[in-house]
Amino acid sequence: MTLELDTTVAGTTSNSYIELSDAAAYFEAKKEYTNIWAGYSDDEKIGKIIEATRAIDRLTYKGRKYKDHLYGDQEQALQFPRFEDLDHTIIPIQVKNATCEMIIAMDLIQTGTYGSADEENVERVSVGGVSVELRSSKPLLAGLKAKLAGGSIEAVTALLDKWIVGELGAIELFDWEW
Repeated sequence: MTLELDTTVAGTTSNSYIELSDAAAYFEAKKEYTNIWAGYSDDEKIGKIIEATRAIDRLTYKGRKYKDHLYGDQEQALQFPRFEDLDHTIIPIQVKNATCEMIIAMDLIQTGTYGSADEENVERVSVGGVSVELRSSKPLLAGLKAKLAGGSIEAVTALLDKWIVGELGAIELFDWEW
């Protein structure tokens, strides 16, 4: 079965917030991830985009889906656009970027690394007759690279913060001065 992306804004069968070309452009700027993304087949890329979209849609959001609010009898498949947003004809750039960041985060979670087959780096330091081996785990290095390059759930939630309800989103504080 060949997967296809349906990016219709507020569509009843939509399954993605981004096109393959959106992901390609985003990952072109992510030097730590560019080659990994390029190594996937189009079917694998489409699968990753759809799964990242599903993961984003499992979060709880403020407000209502655009079509669900206006047309109670029409089902909007995805969480965005939201009724409260000003432009209902587009998917906000933060949501598109969050989809790409979710792809990176899910890859990191699944593989423990950015696709590297090496399990460890070993450095040997010798002074006189004493030799010491220093080992660093690739998953730990990958985790650091992920933090620097994005690809964390924190990066996803930071992009979606204004819409997320609850502990994943921002805590809204009101500073009332009387």
